[in-house]
Amino acid sequence: YGEIKTFPWFKVRAGKFTPPLGLERLQSGSAITFVERAHPTSLVPNRDTGLQVSGDSANGVFSYQAALFNGVVDGGTGETDTTDDKDFVGRIFTHPFKTSSSDWINGLGIGAAASIGHQEGATASGASQLPSFRTPAQQTFFSYTAGATPTIGDGRRTRVVPQAYWYIGSLGLLGECALSSQEVTRVAVSTTSATINNRAWQAAVSYVVTGERASFRGVKPRQPFDPKNGGWGALELAGRYS
Repeated sequence: YGEIKTFPWFKVRAGKFTPPLGLERLQSGSAITFVERAHPTSLVPNRDTGLQVSGDSANGVFSYQAALFNGVVDGGTGETDTTDDKDFVGRIFTHPFKTSSSDWINGLGIGAAASIGHQEGATASGASQLPSFRTPAQQTFFSYTAGATPTIGDGRRTRVVPQAYWYIGSLGLLGECALSSQEVTRVAVSTTSATINNRAWQAAVSYVVTGERASFRGVKPRQPFDPKNGGWGALELAGRYS
């Protein structure tokens, strides 16, 4: 459980961590613009155990991640591994104008991530290898059939996540789309199989009214929030459609 760094283009990480898929999911909890993450995060893994190789170019223009994980359901966290099935994950991301002196373009980042795996669920309770989906208020709005005729994961699972952000001075723009596909089977008198496709996307805009620079790593206030001594921190306005 740790990280071994050899040189900029090659870094090895092993243990339990966030698979490199969802853009907002890869943001630190202290850096996200809103209290809760948007709907695309529901279609990518939360935490999983695996091995990852990653690297960055010397000037920071290009980065990549390639990983092998145990495999968890959409939005899931993996604590144990009960099968031999694994998920392969890859991501590339570029800041094409990072070396430019222009603040209008050096904050642009574009990338894409994808995963592929094979998951076989079981009819036992909690072993379906399928997710349920919740609202931001954590109310379940969809779950697969359980009980005597359950639906289980039964085959290939793929995810594709195109993503981008653009930070121009105090203005921030972030967008991503998550596409998740899972082969399933309903175990009944007449067994039925299908491929279920889910998708979610978000577009978010933010502006730091107090003038600090917006960034993917969050806003760093010029002064602390200390009204007693005249410090009011930073003020950011934001809106999102998800």
